[in-house]
Amino acid sequence: MVDPITVGTGLMVAVSAARKALETADDLSSIGGLLDSVFKAEAKEKEKQKAADKKLSHNQKAVEQRIGADSADAAGVELAQVASARVAELEHAEALSKLGRQLDARFGYGTWNSIQEEFKQKAAVAKKQARAAKERERLLKEEKHALIKRIALEFLKGGVVIALITGFVLWLMWIDGSR
Repeated sequence: MVDPITVGTGLMVAVSAARKALETADDLSSIGGLLDSVFKAEAKEKEKQKAADKKLSHNQKAVEQRIGADSADAAGVELAQVASARVAELEHAEALSKLGRQLDARFGYGTWNSIQEEFKQKAAVAKKQARAAKERERLLKEEKHALIKRIALEFLKGGVVIALITGFVLWLMWIDGSR
């Protein structure tokens, strides 16, 4: 579920800025940065699902007033909180839908869908690259650990050889001194 606070903040601001810029844009490259901010705001919104204070939209306030803020059931789940989060999700979807319709009207049908698909593909590639980098880092760490272990083992072998040679030399000196 989407947290109600973030819908009123970053995402709505980014969507409205993109919609205003769309009115004067000549091509998609001129609003590319704003679309990027819309996608970033959407990602931030998903990350901030557990925020402390609430800024409720008009619809969310109406839901809370009608249902009541203290409508918790036995499990501690509040109906007003769930309904408010759902209203926030719907408002978010509606704002993105309006932006998509405006983009399609301005640059041709399918523009918004192609932007979303390309964004998903690039996000998947970035995610795959991040996983690959993490795997490389893990392998390098394992190799470093194995190298340190191998070096320590070789030092230990060298120490044992030196100790044996020293013991043998001392034994030979003891035998030579006892004659």
